Parts: sequence; structure tokens; C-alpha cells
Amino acid sequence: MKAFLLWTWLVVGTISMAEDPPRAPAPDVNLGVSREIEGAARPPPPAFLKPGRPLFSVSANLQYTPRSDVDENGRIEINRQGYSVGLAIPDKAGRMVGLAFDQEYSQYRFKNIDDEFLNDLFDDISVSRMTLTYRWKVNEKWSAFAAADMTCSVESGADWEKGLTGGGIASFRRQVATNFAYSVGLFLRKRLEEDPLGFPIPGIEWQITKRLGLRTAQGVTFDYALDERKRWVMDLAGRYEGREFRLDKDGPISDGVVADRRVPVLLGAHFRPNPGMQFHLYGGWIAWQEYKTMDEDGNGLSVVKTDANLVGGASASLRF
Repeated sequence: MKAFLLWTWLVVGTISMAEDPPRAPAPDVNLGVSREIEGAARPPPPAFLKPGRPLFSVSANLQYTPRSDVDENGRIEINRQGYSVGLAIPDKAGRMVGLAFDQEYSQYRFKNIDDEFLNDLFDDISVSRMTLTYRWKVNEKWSAFAAADMTCSVESGADWEKGLTGGGIASFRRQVATNFAYSVGLFLRKRLEEDPLGFPIPGIEWQITKRLGLRTAQGVTFDYALDERKRWVMDLAGRYEGREFRLDKDGPISDGVVADRRVPVLLGAHFRPNPGMQFHLYGGWIAWQEYKTMDEDGNGLSVVKTDANLVGGASASLRF
């Protein structure tokens, strides 16, 4: 009976959303990248959104890195699961306020790592992020975007208040032509035991042909629609991902910090049965990855780099 009710809900939801005008699906859950930077590159609220009508979104993601080789015999395996829920409310003046909560869990497994600090240093990590966004369509060509977040990144057992960081972005976007837009913004972020991070964010959106597109800002992504309705879309993306988290005070490095940074190159397939629903399957290569350990004062203790390795995952998202 429960399976029948769930299937009915999905079918009815799919039919009702298919009658709505097109809208972008909710983004994947990935707390290694910034939701603010991703949001800054998106277009302003479309005119078909009804003022005052809430727009809800929910996403779930699974990712697996089967083997990251270190030196001759070392190995690191990573499992990740994440989910996101969001709410956005547009008004008559072309403005939209949004609130999103993302949570990601990671399980690290180490084997034969020849590093006194990293080997068996941590295992289960959680990252939680609350993001507030504001988008304003100034006119037909210009739009503005601002966002701020509060993030908590900790190992299981660590003090959550010691894992708090925050950041934000302010940007402008100009629609130069129907197939080309650019955005310029400034991104700032506080980090755990490292200097604050700040840099400009230039980005472009270029629909090169009817089916081929290019996006930058959160890395570089080429996408290609396999059909006229864009229900099937392939993409090739390369980007930088950075995660950092506070360690347990009772561990080998009391209240220390680990930074996990990498550059994956991913080939993905998106299936969109209707405008508000998306399924995403992806796989690729982590071209570069580095682990850095620091004590509670930010002093570097060790840096471990892994060999290039495979990664894969899947996600599903719904916006209604």
C-alpha cells in the first residue's frame, strides 16, 4: 500500500509539474563547492513565477571514491551522502528571497598511510550549511545577486561551535544577447585556522549552438542536449572542491583541522522527465587531491597528495 501511494504521488506530481512552464531543476548536493557562486551565475527569476507563491526544492546525492592511492601501499576510500531542502519566494518587482539547508556526510577509510598525522586520524565527517539568497531583476539586461551562509564542518565527536565558518557573495549579471550573459562578483569566506579567502568571480553563460552550451564560475562546464526538449543532457565539467573540518578534541590532534582539496573532471548524464525533476548520473577522474593537517593554532603539520583516481555518483532533485 505504501509503495502504491508513493508511486501515485510521483505520477501525479510529474503530470502537474509538466503542465508548468520550464524551470531549472534544483542543484546537486555538494558541500565541496559554494552554493553562492553557483547561484550568482544563474539567470534572474523568470516572469512566469507567481508573486508570493513559494517554490520548494529537495535534492539527494550519493558519491563514492573507491580508491585514492598514496605512495606505494597507502589507500584512502571515501563514501558521501547528502541532502538539501530549499524555499524561494518571488515578488512582483522581480525579486526573489531564498533559504536552503544542505547537509553532507562523509566516511573516510585509511589503509597503510605512511603519515603519523593522517593515518586513522578521522573517519566520519558531517558538514551542515544554511544559505540565505537574494536575487533582483533590475531590468531586462541587468540582475543582481547576494548570498550569505553559515557552515558547520566537524568530525564525529568534535565541538560543533569550533567548526563554524561563514561566507558570502555579491554579484551582477548582464544578459548581452539571447545566447550570452556574463557575471562579475566578489566572494569572501572565513576558514578554519587559515586566513580568510577572498577573490573575484567572473563567469559566462554561452549557448554556443541550440544544443551546446558553456558555463564558467563554479569551474568550467560544457553541456550538450541530446534531444530538442532537453530531457537528456550530457555534460563535461572540471572544478575545484574544498572541504575542511574540525577534529575531535580527544583525538591525536586535539581540536585540529583537516583540509581535503581536489579537482575532479566529471562526465555526467541528466534526465529531466519534466521541468521540475532531474536525475543525474556521473563519473570521472580526480586529477589532483591533497590532504593538509593543521593544529588548533593553524600550524601546518603534514601534507599528503594522492594519485589520480576514479569517482562516481548519482543524484535526484525535485522542485515544485
